[in-house]
Amino acid sequence: MTQISLGDMATHFASRRQNALLKAEIGRLSKELTTGRVENTARHLSGDLSQIADIEMSLRKAEASRFTIKEAATRTAAEQLALESIRTVVGSLAGNLASAENTQGQASQAALASSAKQAFSQIVSTLNVRSAEQALFSGASTNVSPMANPSEILEALDVAITGTTTPSAFNSAIDAWFDTPGGGFDTVAYRGSDQPAPPHQMVDGITESRPLRADDPAFKETLKALAKSALAVSASASLTVDDQARIQAEEGLTLFNQVEEITGIQAVLGATQERIEQASVQLEARFFSLSSARNNLLNVDTYDAATRLQETQFQLESLYAVTARMSRLSLLEYL
Repeated sequence: MTQISLGDMATHFASRRQNALLKAEIGRLSKELTTGRVENTARHLSGDLSQIADIEMSLRKAEASRFTIKEAATRTAAEQLALESIRTVVGSLAGNLASAENTQGQASQAALASSAKQAFSQIVSTLNVRSAEQALFSGASTNVSPMANPSEILEALDVAITGTTTPSAFNSAIDAWFDTPGGGFDTVAYRGSDQPAPPHQMVDGITESRPLRADDPAFKETLKALAKSALAVSASASLTVDDQARIQAEEGLTLFNQVEEITGIQAVLGATQERIEQASVQLEARFFSLSSARNNLLNVDTYDAATRLQETQFQLESLYAVTARMSRLSLLEYL
């Protein structure tokens, strides 16, 4: 029988090719065993990539929704803190102002006016608070602080009350400044947008509106009451001490009502926070489900991978042994 054998060069190249293939297989199996994920997705899924593509797209959408929901939760939490700060400031001052008529005296009214002015500045500063570099109470103009400097607002109001000599004229001047469309509040104090901020994007196309702005009636009425209490002692108004005390007492009662208004806003915002939390829980459940589905498609059987790795290593060792044996062959050993 005629025997066909390979020449030395052909054997060499065949050995090198087999060596390279076995090393590549060992590298692939080692990586899969380490990462727990198949290296060649197309080969693992027999070329059908439609299912894994759908899962990956859904995961990307879920990841984007996760970011927006986290942002919504951060913003509403910051808004809630701001509202609580405003409510605390107003609540702590309301009682002192309401009892102003019981502690009449120029020094007493001046002290209450100073406290009201400080509270006014605190609330304006709180309304200008930002979260993630965006103003919370500016409506659609999130890049702009909604309120002017507190001293600038009070100076404009002081001009508005110039020449008033009775509580009625004094109150009317400040009411007109705050309430007239296109008046002092709209042109001097409020610098945000008259449109609400873009809604929070939730899951499944659901949105959550964001109506809170610094020109909300609850905030305007609060600032108005504080401004009246602070400016009652202004020389521009020429009010008697009795009139000053009466105005401050009336505005103290107004602030009690505003505490309730702000508490109501907090309750509405709390309901929004709850819906955001529910959306977050729903999204995380979906994310977990999609991740599990992806893992079921792409994760490797570690036991099978370890077995195949061991077999491939044995084949490579056998190839080395055969190659070494062949390299020692010579005519002398043959004879």
